[in-house]
Amino acid sequence: DITGTIDGASAGEGIIQVTGATKTFKSAIGSTSVGTLNIDATPVFESTVGATTIDIAGSVTATFNDAITATTIALNGSSNLTISYTGAITIEGNITDTSTNNEINVLFATADTAPSLVTFSGAAVAADTIDIGSTTKAGKATFSGSTGVTATTLTIAGGDHENEDSTATFNDNLTATIVLDDNTGDAKIIFATTNNATITGTINGSATTEGTLQITGATKTFSGAIGTTEALTLIDVDNAAIFNGSIEATTLSVAASNYALELNGAANVITNAVTFSNTGALTLGDADTDSSTFNGGITATAPSGVTLAGTIETDGNAISIGDGDTAITLAANTIIDGDANNDQVTDGAITLGGTVDGASTLTLNSTNTTTISAAIGSGTDITSLTTDSGGTTVISADIT
Repeated sequence: DITGTIDGASAGEGIIQVTGATKTFKSAIGSTSVGTLNIDATPVFESTVGATTIDIAGSVTATFNDAITATTIALNGSSNLTISYTGAITIEGNITDTSTNNEINVLFATADTAPSLVTFSGAAVAADTIDIGSTTKAGKATFSGSTGVTATTLTIAGGDHENEDSTATFNDNLTATIVLDDNTGDAKIIFATTNNATITGTINGSATTEGTLQITGATKTFSGAIGTTEALTLIDVDNAAIFNGSIEATTLSVAASNYALELNGAANVITNAVTFSNTGALTLGDADTDSSTFNGGITATAPSGVTLAGTIETDGNAISIGDGDTAITLAANTIIDGDANNDQVTDGAITLGGTVDGASTLTLNSTNTTTISAAIGSGTDITSLTTDSGGTTVISADIT
């Protein structure tokens, strides 16, 4: 063990090199920052560390129990930066990823306790693997940098106690293949703050119906599929989002606020009933080959307008789209179907309460009652309107 502080004579002066057998540094390093901390063998830093550059050599694991202040933290090939902490700390500095198999771990060291927060404040963070929590320990991290985070794989894992939920929050762009691993503790990923951000890569549970995705702040655009390999437990939308890949989850929660929401994926599947409470525009599909299946039913009467394309369907539950304040626009040929699997004795009823316009076909399929209570084609003529013969159609408006 090494006890006693080590400081630069002035900020940014001096080089510390760690070699040989495992070294445990008991006291603060770089309260007046050193120039370079070269880590060529395994160390444990139990107190704060400050250096202009922290360089972790290839195939070396460096463990930090407290805050880090640096300009650059360099990972050099099979390097491992482990944050094993007991209280809220900040990791300051850009983290660079050179070569391959570099890893960042965030592990709260106190068992059966909700984890404190680690804030990564560097503009950019990069590694091949980022793990927040594990199957035995929780972790909680916020990445607040202005450039974003890049990783090959990001895993968020709940620990093995009820209190050990793990959460990662991102305030800017993220590129990664993301896995949410619920154990006794749950796994959650949050995209937050007022920044518009792009999330590139897939998001899946470790097994089916695991993990929570929450969206807050400014518009978040998701380019990859979500839950299509292993469905998520919950997608919680609290502000503007654009899903350009398919989404699958047990529950889609859409908060009541003034923002737009787009589901543009080719095959969206939500198990429970969905109420779209956002008061901005809602888009369901952007091509006639798209499908959005809301097995438990769908209500979309709060948005300022609803744009439809492809197939909108339930598994025998009610469909209610549009009202006097919510017009419906067909962006492509559209089918609305009250029995997605054709296995129900009684299909879900269909209610279109808003005006319907758009130079596309509209097909309404239900053995239950279909109600059209506002004008169709009053602005732009639709190409055709078809209803199947198995149900009752109630029309109380003009059709053009």
